[in-house]
Amino acid sequence: MIQGNDHGLINYEQQQQQIKKQQERLQYHNQYHHPQQPLSLSDISPTWDIRLKEKQSHLFLTSLTRLRWLFEIIHPKKCVVAEAYGFSSSYTNNCAECARIGNRFSLYFAIYLPKKIEENQQRFVKHWNEKHLKIQCD
Repeated sequence: MIQGNDHGLINYEQQQQQIKKQQERLQYHNQYHHPQQPLSLSDISPTWDIRLKEKQSHLFLTSLTRLRWLFEIIHPKKCVVAEAYGFSSSYTNNCAECARIGNRFSLYFAIYLPKKIEENQQRFVKHWNEKHLKIQCD
C-alpha cells in the first residue's frame, strides 16, 4: 500500500498506482468474497485510512504533516471521499451524502474531533457499502 513520501504528499504517479490497486482490491473482493461482505475504510480509501489512524499527539497537531493533510482533506479531489472515487471530485455533483460526509471530514479534522472523525468514518463506510459498492460491482 502506498503511503506517500516523507511529507505526506502523494504525487500523480503514486495516485495512479493507488487507483490501480484500489481497482484490483475491488475486483478481488467481487471475485472471492461473499457479495454481502462489506468493504472497510482501508479498502475504500486506503491512504486516508492510514492517515486517520495516525496517533494524534500534541506534536502531531502542530506538525507540517498535519497542515499538509488539512489542505488535502479540504480539497474535493484529495479528500477521503475523493480517494474512494479515484481522486475525483465527481461525488460533489453525483452524491449529496458523499459531499456531506466529505465536508464533515474536513471540519472534524480541522478542529480536531477524533470521536466525530471515527463516527464519520463509520457513516462513510456504511453509506459506501449500501449505495456505491453494488454500483461498482456491476
